[in-house]
Amino acid sequence: MAAREVWGIDLGRSAVKGVLLTAADGSAQILKADMVRLEGPAPDPAQEPTRDGRLWRALRKFQDKHHIHKTPVCVAIPAQNTFIRELTVARVARRKVEEMVRYEASHEIPFVLEDVVWDYVLFEETAEETTRQGLLFAVKKNTVQTYLQVFEQLEMGPVESVTIAPLALLSFLRLELGDQARALALDVGAENTNLLVLADGRFWLRNMLTGGNRVTALLQEEFGLEFDAAQKAKENLARATHAKQIMAAALPAVHELIRDVKTNLGHLDRVGAPAEPGATYLFGGGAKLPGLKEQLGSTLRQQFQDMTELKHVSVSPDADVRLVRANMDRLAVAVGAAAAGLRRSGVGVSFVPREQARAARVSRAKSLALTAAVVGWAIMLTLYWCAQRGVAATEEPLQSFQRLASQVAEKERDLAQALDRAAEEQALLALLDIAKAKNQPVQILNAVVGAFAAANRASQYRFQILGFTCNDRGAPPPPAGTDRQGQPPAAAPQPAPAESGKQVPMLVGTVRGRIILPRGGTPTAAYGRFTGDLMNNLRNAAVMAKTTGQATFRKGQRTVTAEQADWSDLVRGGDLIRALPAGRWYTVDVPLSSTDLRLTQPFAEEDCDAQYVICRVAPIQFNEQTLEFTIRFEVSKAKTANVAQLLKADAS
Repeated sequence: MAAREVWGIDLGRSAVKGVLLTAADGSAQILKADMVRLEGPAPDPAQEPTRDGRLWRALRKFQDKHHIHKTPVCVAIPAQNTFIRELTVARVARRKVEEMVRYEASHEIPFVLEDVVWDYVLFEETAEETTRQGLLFAVKKNTVQTYLQVFEQLEMGPVESVTIAPLALLSFLRLELGDQARALALDVGAENTNLLVLADGRFWLRNMLTGGNRVTALLQEEFGLEFDAAQKAKENLARATHAKQIMAAALPAVHELIRDVKTNLGHLDRVGAPAEPGATYLFGGGAKLPGLKEQLGSTLRQQFQDMTELKHVSVSPDADVRLVRANMDRLAVAVGAAAAGLRRSGVGVSFVPREQARAARVSRAKSLALTAAVVGWAIMLTLYWCAQRGVAATEEPLQSFQRLASQVAEKERDLAQALDRAAEEQALLALLDIAKAKNQPVQILNAVVGAFAAANRASQYRFQILGFTCNDRGAPPPPAGTDRQGQPPAAAPQPAPAESGKQVPMLVGTVRGRIILPRGGTPTAAYGRFTGDLMNNLRNAAVMAKTTGQATFRKGQRTVTAEQADWSDLVRGGDLIRALPAGRWYTVDVPLSSTDLRLTQPFAEEDCDAQYVICRVAPIQFNEQTLEFTIRFEVSKAKTANVAQLLKADAS
């Protein structure tokens, strides 16, 4: 059965944050995460969040990017326009709790109950308590309908729940810390700040109408900036040239926030919140303001910390891991909303009207029932078809089985004869070697094209192929021009005769090319890219190797020793050798024997017995005026069998 997936969407006042969460194998995992900023100046903080056109434009951009059409969505909205009250009810039978809470709601909520969507949570009582404590929440019905209609118009959803940001943050904290954890969390948003205290299964929360946009407004007023410029200055305060002046202008907003936090902590203390909450955490985009954490800690005598490492939520490799880790304090509300949708944590408070929630559940139940019915009929038809085929098979006469047994015995004899084809297999392998040798120049050309393409991806300098040659006897001389120092190009060196008198077949060729400079590029930088990118790509290509094997390298020594090799026939001075997998290239001075060679400089890496590769790929011309160049290579020719001999052997 496929794991359930839920999108948690945080409709903040500075950005739309979204997290796709799944519950598989008993743990939660983030599959996707994204943030879309609200662009443009912020409206009046007292304005209803649903009237902020920036929010709906950002939500549309989010939907265009992720196409959320059938995955369930759990939404977290700002708490600034939510009615929240402490709730106390008498201990009554469970079936009368709803009636008692409705009575309290009609007296506490300053609106007609038919005009609001309300919900509540009651905490577990102890044996000594004669009443039950809880919290009552209410939002105007037209506000909730506005959110739901926008999601419906964007075809996002279905929307399973709508809760407020502090309750979604509570779900996140309970998921990470456990239901009985003791903690204090401060979520500093753009226009409001949420204070949340949880302890022993209960929680207390307060909402304050101050946030990061207050700092932005002070910077606008102090320095005469537009909203976007002031917001950028605030976000980049740590790297700003005038950081002290900006911080001095922002201090009144920081002090105002600290005063509000102290006032609301005092209120929570009077209604029973613990004075020592335990761990304290800072969330929200406003939490990144430099100096805020330190001033809060010194004023409130609490050590605020960031929750950057998750214990009970993993991040999929397919998600943007860097974005999640860098913005966990801003994504926590979205993760909590999704976790509540997965029933991993949360208090079950939702502002989706009950009739709509009931209709959605009925629709999902009908869809599941229809799917189950279709699957059931498919299984029944498959079983019936298999049964009919089985009956037909049992009616086959016994003679058919006997004929089949006879045919099997005959085929076994034919197979035994066919398996004795060792000579034909050897001939086929030899023909494959011939085909490989014929394709060797093509393989080298493909490697050259790949090296040029990789060099083009590495920088803005563009490398073009002007010519390619590859033959048995050596390459034609390069065209007239000047080399890197402005001298006529040196003649292409020819392979020296082997000391043993044995001539090893070689493919020798050239690659001609040109570099196109980008805007602002220089010939010196182009030459650096030529030697650093293109030449390394060519030398690292497998088809450019003259020979390879196992050898011993010793740090500080110039001699390299191979276990088995024919270096006296294959290698000559000027060839390049390196130890795999990541060693650097060294120039060969001279081969000393078939298994020993000397380098032009001591081996600078650690001692190793490693696989080596030897190649000869070297530039023989580079013209600084035209940026044209010529590269010469030597590759051992693939060994092939004689076709005529193969045909003669086959005929015999």
